[in-house]
Amino acid sequence: MNVMLANDKTVKNLNKKFRGKNLPTNVLSFPAQGLNLRNYRKFTSDFVMLGDIAVAYETVKQEAKAQGKKFIDHLRHLLIHAVLHLVGYDHGKTMETLEIKLLKRYGIKNPYII
Repeated sequence: MNVMLANDKTVKNLNKKFRGKNLPTNVLSFPAQGLNLRNYRKFTSDFVMLGDIAVAYETVKQEAKAQGKKFIDHLRHLLIHAVLHLVGYDHGKTMETLEIKLLKRYGIKNPYII
């Protein structure tokens, strides 16, 4: 996957262009076209391009400060969140539970309890 750490304006423009939302956001995920991880065993290579992630640096920094979190912890959460989108998860309890479990490995508390 590719990860781009960008300014807020760039991520807002991507959000408008690809999602039709003229709003800032903290992170965007762009799954690779045709990717279906349920058919992973059919791939002929161990290399699979998951897609792209764009992170809005200024927004993430502001959110972390406002929520009393370390920047790196908030960034890790958003990257895990974005990768889960790349592999096919949608927002919901299952995705949140997996995020919490993965973040715990880094010693990061449940991000949904502020």
